[in-house]
Amino acid sequence: MLALATTHDGDIPLFMQPLDGNSSDKTSLLAAITAIQAQLRETDGEVSIYVADNGVYSTANMTRLNQSGVKWISRVSETLAEAKRLLAEGSENWQQSEDGMVHWVSRQMSLPQGNERWVVVYTHASVERVRQTMLRQVSKAHSAWEHTCWHLANRHFACETDARAALEREVKGKPAWLDLHTEVIAHSQYEGKRPRKDGTPSSYQWQVRATVSINFQQVVEEVVRKACWIVGTNVLESMALSDQALIGA
Repeated sequence: MLALATTHDGDIPLFMQPLDGNSSDKTSLLAAITAIQAQLRETDGEVSIYVADNGVYSTANMTRLNQSGVKWISRVSETLAEAKRLLAEGSENWQQSEDGMVHWVSRQMSLPQGNERWVVVYTHASVERVRQTMLRQVSKAHSAWEHTCWHLANRHFACETDARAALEREVKGKPAWLDLHTEVIAHSQYEGKRPRKDGTPSSYQWQVRATVSINFQQVVEEVVRKACWIVGTNVLESMALSDQALIGA
């Protein structure tokens, strides 16, 4: 297996290094990038910005690249805690391209590996793709939760505490974009087949009545959140690398 770097124009080889076929791509590619960077410096060559997918992005890898003075651009994994938090926050300050097809917002991030600039991006195409998926999910979930409410309403409980405990168990896992409206009702129980009108109930049975509705504003927010992705770089100044250039890298 070979690590090969060529020019963009003409595919002229610039660097070639044999690699261990049993080694991890993440480790091998990172070593190759560092070696290319060192060679360019020794020959006074132009130092490039290296573009990688999110398979390379990690605290350890970015620390190594930063310490080697490598400028990089990488897709940031949405599974990271910082990424989840940033995507959940959303924004009211989206910038957009002239044609309105691309939207983004830039954030300066202070991370264990150093300072980075993260750009949260969504496009018209990514929103439409997620919207179609969400429509199916919302319809299916709404129907399933209507059945859940029906079954819950057909159960009777010996006390209010049991009824509310059952309700609490059922609502676990409910999507944020479904609103549940509930009431706990007490039904009087009397001794004998024909209780007197002014008779005192001997006990009560409790019932949970629930209805579910779709929160369309929450659905829209969820669509945008899921349509977003994050591009990161250690080039902090937008004058050196604009947000638009970063997104298009």
